[in-house]
Amino acid sequence: MAAAKILTLLIACASGAPAHEAVRFNETLEQARSQSKSILLDFHAPWCYSCYYMKTEVLATPEFSQAVKELLVLAIDVDTPEGAALKERFKVRFLPTYVVLDARGNESGRISGEQRKEDFIARLHTLAYAPAADPVQKLSSLLDSGDLKKASRLRDISSNSKAARDPRWQRASARLDLLTAVEARDPLKTSAALTALASSQTDCAFAYDCFKAQELLTQTVGQRHALTAARTALESVLAASVFVAPADRCADIRSAIEATADIYTALGLQDEHDALLKRTAAMLWQDVERDGVGKRRNTDDNLRYFLEILKDETGLDRLYPELISKYPQDYVYAYRYAKNLLERKHLDAALKIVLPARDHAYGENALNASLLHAKILDALGRHDEARAILEKTITDNGKNFPKTIAHLNVYLEESRKIKTD
Repeated sequence: MAAAKILTLLIACASGAPAHEAVRFNETLEQARSQSKSILLDFHAPWCYSCYYMKTEVLATPEFSQAVKELLVLAIDVDTPEGAALKERFKVRFLPTYVVLDARGNESGRISGEQRKEDFIARLHTLAYAPAADPVQKLSSLLDSGDLKKASRLRDISSNSKAARDPRWQRASARLDLLTAVEARDPLKTSAALTALASSQTDCAFAYDCFKAQELLTQTVGQRHALTAARTALESVLAASVFVAPADRCADIRSAIEATADIYTALGLQDEHDALLKRTAAMLWQDVERDGVGKRRNTDDNLRYFLEILKDETGLDRLYPELISKYPQDYVYAYRYAKNLLERKHLDAALKIVLPARDHAYGENALNASLLHAKILDALGRHDEARAILEKTITDNGKNFPKTIAHLNVYLEESRKIKTD
């Protein structure tokens, strides 16, 4: 597949046009077998803020085009029924996720989340062209896929190898200890593992491990020392890789901010929590005002996200119309603004905004947009219209997305009760 064709496929699928991913996957697998080529599966969604970054900062670059010239690249929109099924098949937990398969369809490894271009391409090259050459990459990929048993076996057989003396291996090994302890629901081992990891890993990826450990630790008395160690490490990450010049920031600042804010909450530091979120929003406003909305979608969406958390209605009323204007074919901003307006009881405005969201949504998101439309109509007292929308949506979608359809059915019954009370 030519590089230009690969990029066209990626961009077309990321723009919102549904595609039959299951059919394309089977065809790509057959092509890989016949041509002895590896496959790169790009799992993404139109609402995924990390996918925005990867699409513009990595996938659209000449360096990426060069890196995948010997691969078959398949973009998979998880909001389509077929894409959702493939997401379950490959146990994709985060978006974006990039899964590398060998010519026989076996997984060589995966990369999850936002990555700087150089880091992503280096990891991709190892997984696609030399999967056995770097055991550190293999161990990291197994951790990203959640296969802790294989990761443990790899660590055991490599314990006396040269790789075991690599600092990167030691950090990956510390991650394995943490994830294993969390899976076992062992707060003492989780606390020890998080403390150890905090002393050795000071990049933005540390936030992901904090998320995994925090729930267990905050439910357990006497684990403040581990949370305090995590706080110190995260604050170092913020100083070195978030509150710096845009070019020096890590790819995913949102997770680093969220993890730190969550630790503040767990430690009872509400003033620090609030100050961090306000400082983040102020930094992002500066970026958006300098570049303009539409220049960097990842920055735009990060600002929206933190304004939502801060419940900054003035900022949201300023930003959302610009987002909808700059991304007119995307349902997501109209949907989110309509939802926000509904929560604020601005019902007429919410009804006006939800209509373009319904026009552009597809797959599971179309069901959610219909549900939101019905909720707004119910809030306006237009119960017959709300019920009609729900009934048609449920009928039209048949067996697709059964969990979401079940949720619509529950709400439909509630709507009927409102009508008859």
